[in-house]
Amino acid sequence: MEIKIQDISKDLSKIKKYVHTLEEENIKLKGELARQILGGEGELVSAGAAFTNPEDEGMARLTRLYEQGFHVCNLNFGAKRNDQCLFCAALLQRTGGD
Repeated sequence: MEIKIQDISKDLSKIKKYVHTLEEENIKLKGELARQILGGEGELVSAGAAFTNPEDEGMARLTRLYEQGFHVCNLNFGAKRNDQCLFCAALLQRTGGD
């Protein structure tokens, strides 16, 4: 019985390490997605070029990102939205967007 518990404990430890690795990769991919959409190449950057204040430019980019169907809230940033998100809407409203 003790051997089985030790085996299960080892398996659980491996799973925890794997989950941690996946979470780190997910964070990196979300950051990469945000950079591509908000600050990468393409129309979004040139469309925000009219702003002189970096904060205004950032808010415009967040608003466009939200309108394209992505979350901008800290809970699900970069994830695809299926419906409206109250957290995203509150963020945009609080900071002067949308």
